[in-house]
Amino acid sequence: MEIGVAIIGIGVMWYILPTIFVWKRLFSTFIPYYFVMIFSVMPYTLGPYITAYVFTYIFTVMLSLYFNYKPVLLLGISNLFYTCFFVFNYGELVFPTYFPVAYLIPLLASHVLITSVLVTQSILGNKMREHSLFIEQDSKIDALTGALNIKMYHEYMDYMFEKKRENKSIKMQLAVVDIDNFKNINDTYGHSIGDLILKRIANVLMISVNDEDYVIRYGGEEFVIIFMDKSFSESYKLAEACRIAVQDYFHEEIEAHNPVTVSMGLENFNNASNKEELFRKADELLYLAKRNGKNQTKVYK
Repeated sequence: MEIGVAIIGIGVMWYILPTIFVWKRLFSTFIPYYFVMIFSVMPYTLGPYITAYVFTYIFTVMLSLYFNYKPVLLLGISNLFYTCFFVFNYGELVFPTYFPVAYLIPLLASHVLITSVLVTQSILGNKMREHSLFIEQDSKIDALTGALNIKMYHEYMDYMFEKKRENKSIKMQLAVVDIDNFKNINDTYGHSIGDLILKRIANVLMISVNDEDYVIRYGGEEFVIIFMDKSFSESYKLAEACRIAVQDYFHEEIEAHNPVTVSMGLENFNNASNKEELFRKADELLYLAKRNGKNQTKVYK
């Protein structure tokens, strides 16, 4: 009976409580330290066995696989205290010598070494992950406008056409967007003002589309918008909303050239067999909008 109660109690501490905490998102910050507490207390219950003592090393390694360096460092420190406890209380039973304290310094040193290696590995690993995430994000963001860049466009289009070749249903439209008379703005006010206008228009486009859509700077004053999970008419209405939002933005630096407008060509993803054809068709519609007076969105009838 007592053994059964003990097993249930250990099960609650080891598995049920942390599982509930993770599931309910309670005390998530303290989960690593919960395991530190368990791993720190458990060795005192294992008895005078060198095999049991070896588990203090294993516990530190296990903890380092899932959490950052802080709980690992804390457990390493607690293991130093347990090492002293183990040697002074069980040393004569475990070590083949009349002077078990002689083992204390090597055991403490081994704990310090392992903990130092694991803590260093954790710190360096976190920095490398942060750096790789920064590089990955930075490589797909246009530095000037904050929109996605052309690399992201090609990667995403390759992925979507691969899905299309697998006969998967895709609802997507592509709009090619160009700022009207942008060369005149650059020539009249300089490239610094031109860059400012580019940033503003990119921002207007990004806040005008839905969360599932993508605004990409294709190059120069040209953008593309990928509309996802919409019918063609829904994408057309949203493209027009973007165009009007750009038109309604007043730029005080270029009062004589207000409003700044954009022209668009909108094409359905399913009307093309590859990304080059899709862009070409949308681009043709863009130039049709330009020839017909600008500041409009053109589609195939």
